[in-house]
Amino acid sequence: DPCVLESLGPRHTLNGIAEALKHGLTQSEALVHTIVDPLREHGAAILTDGQYIEDLCKHTIEIKVPTLTHYHESDFNEMVPQYGHAIAHAIEHLSWHDGRSALLHGEAVAIGMCVTAEVSFLMDLCDEECVEKHYAY
Repeated sequence: DPCVLESLGPRHTLNGIAEALKHGLTQSEALVHTIVDPLREHGAAILTDGQYIEDLCKHTIEIKVPTLTHYHESDFNEMVPQYGHAIAHAIEHLSWHDGRSALLHGEAVAIGMCVTAEVSFLMDLCDEECVEKHYAY
């Protein structure tokens, strides 16, 4: 229900958007634009716009469901949901120490995706532009 999502604070909304962005970065440049373009145009105010949230959710579901339905049919379907997560889980766990405010899961995933892009660049699996896009988004 987009009305419920509109009631979340910006940090929690962006937390969820990071998971959607994962699907954009791995599966759909159009989804990246659905997420990023309104944020760039309207700033944080768009985070409480029900239509933005609804469009984002619908587009993400359309992209994500096939990876779940045909999960065991390819390595791609298995890896997409995990993109950035190996690093994210470690970062998320470490953020609970020393009385700090812990990172939310999506925040850790966003960091994990950037680190994964950096490692991919070092392994010649992507170019520098790909890494820069991860940080820009």
